[in-house]
Amino acid sequence: MNIEKLREGKRAMADRCRAVAEAIVKEAGVKKVVEIKPSQRAHAHATARAIYVQPPTTRRRLTTVAHECGHVALNDDGRHRSHRQEYEACVWSFEALRRHGIAVPRKEVESGKRYVRQKIDQAIRRGAKRIDREAARWCGYRLPAGVEAVRHSPLPPKGGRYAERKIKGNEYFSPEANETANYVHEHLMDQHRGVLVYGAEKILYGNDGYQQDERVRREVKLLDERLLELLMQRRATGSSFGVSDGGGSWAIVLHDCTASVEELNAMVWEAWLEASGLKKDRNEQQET
Repeated sequence: MNIEKLREGKRAMADRCRAVAEAIVKEAGVKKVVEIKPSQRAHAHATARAIYVQPPTTRRRLTTVAHECGHVALNDDGRHRSHRQEYEACVWSFEALRRHGIAVPRKEVESGKRYVRQKIDQAIRRGAKRIDREAARWCGYRLPAGVEAVRHSPLPPKGGRYAERKIKGNEYFSPEANETANYVHEHLMDQHRGVLVYGAEKILYGNDGYQQDERVRREVKLLDERLLELLMQRRATGSSFGVSDGGGSWAIVLHDCTASVEELNAMVWEAWLEASGLKKDRNEQQET
């Protein structure tokens, strides 16, 4: 009899979790929910407004669903530092659960804080010198010497007065793109490469050592060749290229670009794989 009551309680909890998950998914504006296996990692694709999660049959799984919904609701499309994204998603998910009458277990709160601390650790190991102040304070992270806690700043200001600089050879870069590369270096050091959306502009970037690594310069050259096709198709009105002060980060700014973030992100990673010798380039593919 006790076993039967326990099973009924679990079924009731599963039904309650599914109902709350459905409400949170709708609230966040998620358009696609993909069920994954327990061995797979839950994640969100903000630009596609899709989440990949296990069925929300327990409170822990429901918390995960709410967290991934937070990424979609907050439009986490790469404009913010990774630890800031996770901090915001945690806070959003906990508030959403409470709005729907679900108490958030202390261990889930501590798990979220631990994950944000891991993201901060990762950023610092990769050379970040500035960490989001609110995220560090929320998760109780004590920053080491030489790392500054800064106020949240999702996008670099336009304009500015950066002198054009020369790095290895006679390449002179756009002051505006240089400023963007500096922003990438300061705020997105925990992300190797990707795409940002800034109004009508889309920004391709990398934190992989442009000045120091010949493969990275080849990657940028391959990207430049492929972006020329976009310009010829009038899917962008122009482009500019810049590097950060130390030459470690680079940025390509596409003006009035209509290409999707997914297409551009795939282009960036494809260029890197070719430049690294991990994938055949187009000419070799055509010859084989």
